[in-house]
Amino acid sequence: MKFVQIFLLVLIIIGIGLICTQSIWVPRLVNDIVPNSDQNVAGIYFGDGSSGDLNGDGLPDKTFIVTEDGSGSGTFFYIEASLQTKSGYENTNPIFLGDRIAPQGTEIKNGEIIVNYADRKPTDPMTTNPSVGVTRYFAVKGDILSEIK
Repeated sequence: MKFVQIFLLVLIIIGIGLICTQSIWVPRLVNDIVPNSDQNVAGIYFGDGSSGDLNGDGLPDKTFIVTEDGSGSGTFFYIEASLQTKSGYENTNPIFLGDRIAPQGTEIKNGEIIVNYADRKPTDPMTTNPSVGVTRYFAVKGDILSEIK
């Protein structure tokens, strides 16, 4: 009986730890999965687009945010770039930004994409309005979009 109680206590502690750190490990997990897929996000154009040269070829490329509604209450936001080629535009892989965030804008500067948005604290529940400012940087290498850390 004591073994079962200790086992349950350990599971509860692990569960609380996973919940408290979800804003750290969930985006990393999604980014590990999405770029390795050959599919783009089948989402809705959200906006916050900007134009500029992302791959050094002198042609104006575009970046934009798309959303994907989950089967639950989530709205997942992704950054994606569209590279201009001689035959039109080709999209890069999307990168997950967050669930129910509040995008503030994107810009292209010196070949890098700068994304600003509001998110929650790691300990906040998803019902909390986003209030923490976040800035992330991305770059295109070849035709792959990746985050600059």
